Amino acid sequence: DGIPFFGEGDNNAVLTFLSSQATPIALRFEVWKPSEVEDVLEFKGGIAGGSAVTEPAGKELAIARGAHTIGAAWQFGMPLIATGEKADGHDSLLVIPVIQKGKLNSILACYN
Repeated sequence: DGIPFFGEGDNNAVLTFLSSQATPIALRFEVWKPSEVEDVLEFKGGIAGGSAVTEPAGKELAIARGAHTIGAAWQFGMPLIATGEKADGHDSLLVIPVIQKGKLNSILACYN
């Protein structure tokens, strides 16, 4: 499976990571994208256990800039790692902002 990267027009791509069932890099992936007016991040979907995910781990469908770990990665424009309560019920969370032309394209959240 790949993670969608939203390009301009029909210029879309897929980010892929090498892992295996024995050594997965994450148990759950989520993709978040800024809203049209760029005031919140909106949940766009995810993958867990090889199946599509329709609800985010944190149960919120929109996250404001700076809120939670995902919103903080947007605010600071850099990857963040969280554990415990800040990992939305998982052991750990890696949040990777995908930047295109100096602006946030999307956020990839990787849960373990």
